Amino acid sequence: MKFSIIVPVYNGEKVIIRALTSALEQTFQDHEVIVVNDGSTDNTQQVVESYINNQNHKISIKLINTENNGRSSARNLGVTKSNSDFVCFLDADDEFHKEHLFEFSKAIERYNHINCFFGDSVIVRDDSSWASYDNYLPRFLDRGEFWTENDGCIQFGQSFSEFLIEGSLIPMCSAAIRRATFIEAGGFNERFSVSEDFELWFRLALNHNYIAVNKVLSTVYHHSDNTSHPQNKYLTLQKQIDVTDYILHKYEDLNSNHIILLVKKRNTLITELLYHSSNITPFQVLISYKKNRGYKAKVTSLACSLLIKSILKYFIKYTK
Repeated sequence: MKFSIIVPVYNGEKVIIRALTSALEQTFQDHEVIVVNDGSTDNTQQVVESYINNQNHKISIKLINTENNGRSSARNLGVTKSNSDFVCFLDADDEFHKEHLFEFSKAIERYNHINCFFGDSVIVRDDSSWASYDNYLPRFLDRGEFWTENDGCIQFGQSFSEFLIEGSLIPMCSAAIRRATFIEAGGFNERFSVSEDFELWFRLALNHNYIAVNKVLSTVYHHSDNTSHPQNKYLTLQKQIDVTDYILHKYEDLNSNHIILLVKKRNTLITELLYHSSNITPFQVLISYKKNRGYKAKVTSLACSLLIKSILKYFIKYTK
């Protein structure tokens, strides 16, 4: 059994060494590391090249330099250049724990008919603006009785994909997907830069079972440069709506529960978007409404109410 660790990086000169070191210092050593430099404009390429040239390691580590096409494209490119049974993904600002691949190898050996595996990650935040969660998996399991645990591995029922819809709590850096399955599914959708992980995990869940390793396998660092940082909430919400719409309109194998839950999610996201718009400017409320007005009558009512409040707030602010 062999793993490929795909590391997409864009302007990660300050953090990439930590990620690469964690990938190389695995207790399970049958793996390769593929770094995809996604058009970085800093010294990422030089830092990685120096690291490769000055390390005495038995693990194959390759650097691929490409134009800036986004992280989904970078991950897909890394997989196409890989040579393994399973692929794992490690963002340049995160890190694997030393037993990461070993724990996956045990689970895969035990459930060798399964194609999709994931584990938990611990979250480290650099400021208080992030929600104060420490992990992913416990929150996911708290959503309902759709799972059973057996000797440290969690098996999921047929409703697994429905419980994913509320929001993906499968950490990117704690997932292991059979390479052939990833390629057959088409990989990450390169049109998306937010929630691209949810879209793929959900797409895979429609046709494949998952197993979760009930252990923390990696550390995710939340910092101001993350695309999902709360300061980017408005843009993130609109992109999440776009992903949800895409699934509703393009997927042909959704059941009635999927559709109900996806519509509910979309309406919730639109409501959040309008509220955030009202805290920016009245014009932003109008832009958000125009983009999403076709979905529900109450969206129009809410938009009108928030527009009036935003105008009043804007007027008071600039007439003092």
